[in-house]
Amino acid sequence: MNLIKKVFIFIFSLFTVFALYTFRTVPSGKLWDSYTVVYVPVSVDDEVMQDGFTQFQIEEYVSLAKQRIPIMLTANSLEKTLFTLNINKQKSDYLSLRENYFFDSAKQYKLYYVHNDYKENVNQLIKALNKQGIAAGIDSSFSYPFVLPLLTVLVALILLLFVKRKIFFILLELFPVFFAVTNPFYSCSISAIFILIAFFLLINLWGRNGAVSKLLHSFDFYVFVILSVVLAFANSWLSGVFALMVIGCDAGYLFWKKIKEDEILKKQTYTFINIRNARQVSIYGGKMKPVVLAATIAVAGVFAYFILNSSDSFNGQFAKVLLPGETTLSSKNLSNLEDFSKWTWDIKSLSYKSINKDNGSSKIVFPEYVKEDGKIKKIEITYSYDQDFKNQVMDSIDSLDFYSIEQVLKSQGTDASFGYTASSSYSVNIFTIIVMIISVCMLLFIDFSAIIRKGGKK
Repeated sequence: MNLIKKVFIFIFSLFTVFALYTFRTVPSGKLWDSYTVVYVPVSVDDEVMQDGFTQFQIEEYVSLAKQRIPIMLTANSLEKTLFTLNINKQKSDYLSLRENYFFDSAKQYKLYYVHNDYKENVNQLIKALNKQGIAAGIDSSFSYPFVLPLLTVLVALILLLFVKRKIFFILLELFPVFFAVTNPFYSCSISAIFILIAFFLLINLWGRNGAVSKLLHSFDFYVFVILSVVLAFANSWLSGVFALMVIGCDAGYLFWKKIKEDEILKKQTYTFINIRNARQVSIYGGKMKPVVLAATIAVAGVFAYFILNSSDSFNGQFAKVLLPGETTLSSKNLSNLEDFSKWTWDIKSLSYKSINKDNGSSKIVFPEYVKEDGKIKKIEITYSYDQDFKNQVMDSIDSLDFYSIEQVLKSQGTDASFGYTASSSYSVNIFTIIVMIISVCMLLFIDFSAIIRKGGKK
């Protein structure tokens, strides 16, 4: 029976390694779902790029030179006339922010958005430009985020330094570290760190009477186990499943170790037990302060790395190029589709607004006269800035007679927010950010509690 259990654990471990490698989800660096961003120095003339697009048969691309007013107004209409008269005012808000999508955050590069149908053509174009001495690139050329798995490895090394059963623990560290390497995402890195700490606590109580009972009554152990799973699922359901498999592999290895030790004990005349039971020792092995401090620094480092890659506040300091893309932290220098809807409303409603009233109203009622049964009848027409109007505006994007930046924004979804980022490894949702913040706070709480515990023995 024990042989069957060992074989099952071995096969499950191999399957986990195979699954982690085969279905690894390495960030691609792409910023947009349907477009590739080509960037060149601002000194490069637009004609050079246009000739390059023509040479490599790239027909569908979005550039600043090809942008026009993104609204279809009837010629000689009142809306068209008023818009023309107020073009300078309109230019100062939405249209100005709109142009920022064609430059990086530092205004050192010009950007072109090419549909993914021309992916191979784009690669050929970049090679040709580089041969001409033009430092061109694309968004997907961003490198693998080594910082995230590196922080996990550093925590693993620190834990190995303090753990007593080092060879035993090395085997347990392999699966969480491999998980962090094949899933180099913010929440997955923190998840791997917490898995490492959870098994570090378990190993410190290994072989002592009452070990299970103490772990089940340990607040810290629950924090690390629960948050490790929640963090992984916060990234994606696949990452969550992988985290459970990694935990299962380490648990299976411990079960294997227990079977082996029991088999050895049965062959011995005398059985040796630890003098102190689990209740008399620290789950941290007396190293609570350095272990929790190391984990806190590493997790805070992961969160800081997320902030640096999600905000244009640090442009030029930590990234080669910060490009516009979908981000959780939006930039005030970039417009979004909500801004486009409001801008369209202002234009279309301007001719119906009273100059004697507040023009910020989202509802306009005006009279109109129609002939009915041979009589002139007065009716009221209502225009509202509501969801129906917004839907009409979104539909109008598809009918524009040029390749507009609004089409690129719409490819990300109507509710997307945009900012500058070094790479869009993946879109970090609000839940993931909240869980990461909770993780930092819980570590700070545990770290603070270590200060008031005498020697970390409780």
